[in-house]
Amino acid sequence: DDNQELIAYGASNLFSSFFSCFVGSTSISRTSVADAAGMKSQLMTFVSAVLLLLVLLFIGPLFRPLQQCVLASIIVVNLKSMFRLFNELKPLWKVSKVDCMVWIVTWLAVTLLGLDLGLGVGVGFSLLTI
Repeated sequence: DDNQELIAYGASNLFSSFFSCFVGSTSISRTSVADAAGMKSQLMTFVSAVLLLLVLLFIGPLFRPLQQCVLASIIVVNLKSMFRLFNELKPLWKVSKVDCMVWIVTWLAVTLLGLDLGLGVGVGFSLLTI
């Protein structure tokens, strides 16, 4: 079930809100890279976390002198599969104009207003279309 992970994140964040816990989250760029590499199991998450820790500890200091634009380009290259979603706007418009408008409004709001406020605008707009 594709929604199982989202339900687990929601349940864990709901449960942790009653205690002094950190909010659980995921990295979309790391997930898209793992999906492109064909990884399917939870072992991928563990290996990815260990590799990320090793990079932060040993290779991370080497990134310090790089300019932010270089680091941003690395992130953009990793997110290219997400940018390919723009190609699916035309078919989405043919299937559901409302869903396409929700996608466009949410994308614009996140891009122009920032992640927190943009997602709030997207959720609000989605609720208005119901």
